[in-house]
Amino acid sequence: MKEIMITSSVLILCIMLIRVIFKGKISSRLQYALWLLAALRLVIPFSAQISMPVGSIEDFRVMDLVELMEARVGDPSELLERPVSFTMSLEGGFGDMMAEWLSGKGGDSDVARQADGPTSVFLAGRIGAGWIDVFRGLWIGGMVLAAAWMLATNFFFWRRLHKGRREFVPAGGSGDKAEHESTCMDKKTGTGKNEKRSVKIYVVDELASPCLYGFPGREAIYLTPDAAEDEKRMRHVLTHEMCHRKHGDSFWSILRSVLVVVYWVNPLVWAAAFLSKRDCELACDEAALMLLGEDQRIPYGETLLSIITKKSRLSDLACTATTMTGSGRSVKERIRFIAEKPRVLGAAVVAALLLVLVVSVMVFTKNPRLSGGTWEEGDAVVISGELMVRLPETIAGISGYHIEENSGDILVYQVSSGREAGRFRALSFGEAVVLAEEGREIVPLGSYGRNPYLRQYLGLLNEDASVEVTEHNYLPDEAIGHTYIPGGAEGSAAGMDSNSNREEPDVMEDDTTYVLEGSVEYLPDEEIVTVGIPAAGSSELCYIYVKADDTRVKEADLDEMEYINRELEAVVNQAVIVSADREVGEKTFTDLAKNRTAYLGDASKVSALVNALPQPEGLAYTGIELHTDSDTELALDILYEMTAGRWEDVDEELMHVNAVMLFATIGNLEKCNFRIEGDQGEIKAEVNSQSSGSPASKEMEAGMLGHYEVMSIESISFERTDLEKKWGELWNGDAQAEENVLTEQLKSLYAQAVADSGMD
Repeated sequence: MKEIMITSSVLILCIMLIRVIFKGKISSRLQYALWLLAALRLVIPFSAQISMPVGSIEDFRVMDLVELMEARVGDPSELLERPVSFTMSLEGGFGDMMAEWLSGKGGDSDVARQADGPTSVFLAGRIGAGWIDVFRGLWIGGMVLAAAWMLATNFFFWRRLHKGRREFVPAGGSGDKAEHESTCMDKKTGTGKNEKRSVKIYVVDELASPCLYGFPGREAIYLTPDAAEDEKRMRHVLTHEMCHRKHGDSFWSILRSVLVVVYWVNPLVWAAAFLSKRDCELACDEAALMLLGEDQRIPYGETLLSIITKKSRLSDLACTATTMTGSGRSVKERIRFIAEKPRVLGAAVVAALLLVLVVSVMVFTKNPRLSGGTWEEGDAVVISGELMVRLPETIAGISGYHIEENSGDILVYQVSSGREAGRFRALSFGEAVVLAEEGREIVPLGSYGRNPYLRQYLGLLNEDASVEVTEHNYLPDEAIGHTYIPGGAEGSAAGMDSNSNREEPDVMEDDTTYVLEGSVEYLPDEEIVTVGIPAAGSSELCYIYVKADDTRVKEADLDEMEYINRELEAVVNQAVIVSADREVGEKTFTDLAKNRTAYLGDASKVSALVNALPQPEGLAYTGIELHTDSDTELALDILYEMTAGRWEDVDEELMHVNAVMLFATIGNLEKCNFRIEGDQGEIKAEVNSQSSGSPASKEMEAGMLGHYEVMSIESISFERTDLEKKWGELWNGDAQAEENVLTEQLKSLYAQAVADSGMD
């Protein structure tokens, strides 16, 4: 209700201003049509949530401005939600009775008059209702009274018409029903033509003015005896009332009355009803003169003056009849319009329409409120593009998530306000730096992509155990050439001179020694830091969580918004970048749920499950072997060939995750083996590259066509019993479980397994 009251008031004021600015420069019918916007605003209980990509137009929309003001100074409507308090004196006879009732004692409990002297006793408390309930009661009570007034006014007017009316019969006519033959304009030729309109016409004595009255589509025209006796005057009146009928003014009169009843508490709605009724008559005069012709302009004005003999009253606003009465000011305005024939300016019409468009955007739209997925219990796993985020149960019910269509960002929002609390994003390093420089709160999601460089920029290096730091201290004014040796870390980047802000020169002589040429002066005890940043993959993106700007958040929502943000920051390390984890996407989990099977012997489904899972880097998948003999352990062998040059480049963590997923989707699987093979040359290189003995079981086998020998480099095994000690029962034996439910369960399990394995 608050939104309608504010926006409709602004709209009515704007329409009033447009009427003043363009008075006499635009068509009266266009001026009357402006009030249709006010009616729509009062009928439609909400604003359209539309994002406007036109500069900062969002800052000028009414409800956005209201919410911004409320966020800064508080929401005045919150005062209405407070309970009604009261204080009542307990002195006097009634007070004595109340005190006795409260204390439960007899006549000796006169607490207002004690032996030690006079005392004033008051009873303070709160009633169950709040001020908003009181206001609502007053509003509804006023609506009932206004509706009763409207209905009574129309009932008495209708009874007066029906009791005193007689059917009008034109001179020389003898029909049972009078029909008005009105002059209408032919739209094609622009010339006048006669068209019969079946409208009942009555004459009523002591009628203030001619009028059109009745339900839409069943109206009748009521004439005064004077108007019925003069043929020219009758023609003007009938044309005027038929224009009312053509414009549908009976319907608009009823709607006007209903809106006044509902919004009786807003004085601007009363003003709009009064002005729209006046503009209705001006629009009808304009349409009638177009039909009658310019030669009838002066006679029509004379007819108008002869008919309007009674001043308008407040009850005329309640009556839905299109009477021709009016105040002195409105009569003068109508006569001036008829006599002067205002010239409509095309530029003024265009300007007015543009203003109306701008005003409509201001009052009918507002910034979109986020909506999307919500969950009531458990964790929610959300996947968008490269991002796979596990939202915690602690914010279930009070927050929801929304995936932004263009960027793929995962937005988490507060349900009560519909405002963003934070978002998980994938963006370039430069964009992340810009956000940081703007003062936004940024939390990198592990060490994915270029996150190590972002962590270095944000000063988070010491939190990352994989980043090597070498410190050097120098004496005051010492000018020396010096050498950096960053701990022999392979792949370490050149250090940075913090005083001169110059990168170190190229590597010289060996892989670990860096030489800084020239002399540099150092301040006392200055610490020079050389940083080695490990290789972070081929991705050029940073993956981060960004806290939303809360400047427009209402004070009442701030605490909950901060809580949501803290909970999200606490789980950022459980986020998974699926592109870095071999393209795990929505289809992965759909395929896993679709092909789950209770039996290892179902070869087609088991094969589909293995193919659905991401494959470890450094290995090429070659097939599977199923061991289903009753005398042996039910085992699945997944076969790979070594493609990486070193064992360190093979993704062992993903094998652990894949094993968890296979035990969750194959009911009777007891053991999962990952067997990696390679040719003899690779094995020798591998063995020689290892400083310690390989744990692999090494056996030589005959190669295909004898071209080369293959050796089992590694066999990594996982037992169901071992994994279920940590994870609990992995297989869901519910055969009736819906596929979408299983998909969500597998997503959650995968996110937990990835976070536990340290893949991020």
